[in-house]
Amino acid sequence: KPFTPEQVEQLNEFGIELNDFFNYAIHILKENKIDSIDDLIEKRNILVERLKLIEKDQIKRIKANEVSTRNSVLFFNVITETKSMLLNLINLVKAQRDFNSENKQLLN
Repeated sequence: KPFTPEQVEQLNEFGIELNDFFNYAIHILKENKIDSIDDLIEKRNILVERLKLIEKDQIKRIKANEVSTRNSVLFFNVITETKSMLLNLINLVKAQRDFNSENKQLLN
């Protein structure tokens, strides 16, 4: 079975929030607003908490026999990869910050 309408709606809603998060990260990088990294981390933590709620909803669907095993495996894999992407984005922004500060030191 494909994703249920409820699953699709949850993922679409989360996708909007995720898009806003990535746009904010791009803004930080383009404008070199390194002091905003803590704010970005806070936004990431909020998204991770939201993913935990989505996981709980999926567990409820499993218990109610609303979804199949394959469906659940795919759904949980999407959530896991999204969490990894969120964590890696923070690392990327921090690496860019470190790279920029090293370049400034080398130029001076």
